Amino acid sequence: MIGCDCPTCQSTDARDRRLRPSIFVQLDDGTSVLVDAGPDLRQQALTNHIRRVDAIVFTHGHADHILGIDDVRRFNFMQKRPMACYGDARTIADIRETFAYAFNPATQKGGGLPQLVTFTVQGPFCVGQQEVVPVRAGLTSRTCATTCRTPRQGRVCPRAWRWPMMDWSYKLAVP
Repeated sequence: MIGCDCPTCQSTDARDRRLRPSIFVQLDDGTSVLVDAGPDLRQQALTNHIRRVDAIVFTHGHADHILGIDDVRRFNFMQKRPMACYGDARTIADIRETFAYAFNPATQKGGGLPQLVTFTVQGPFCVGQQEVVPVRAGLTSRTCATTCRTPRQGRVCPRAWRWPMMDWSYKLAVP
């Protein structure tokens, strides 16, 4: 915590260093998906050697879940294509408002712009060959988060959104 001198806040132990929430998922078909793109995206991707992201699924449009979008430019450059971004209507509207310059064709391109293709999620959708089922989980009166599960997996882990992004990656348990 800023301004705190307690042992945890001053610790050099990596387990005491919290970054903003996101997760990196590598699907069985090789598709790489981010769930959220927080402001720590660049550092988390460098630390965990993430070189490819095929899509981003956004749970909601709060700053700690979307402010890493500008760092998507590097993935656009390396993969030579726009990034597929999924979220509910409110989340996509929040992203388009916050990053209006990225969607405005008149914006000067100096330094590069994140290239995003947005998809409004209203029900199950596919990322790669994996079906994703959105599950509403209330956060505030203003927004709801979209957590995801696979139909064959049948489990939802809403606490996953609290874990630091990319401290580990995993494959979905699909038989």
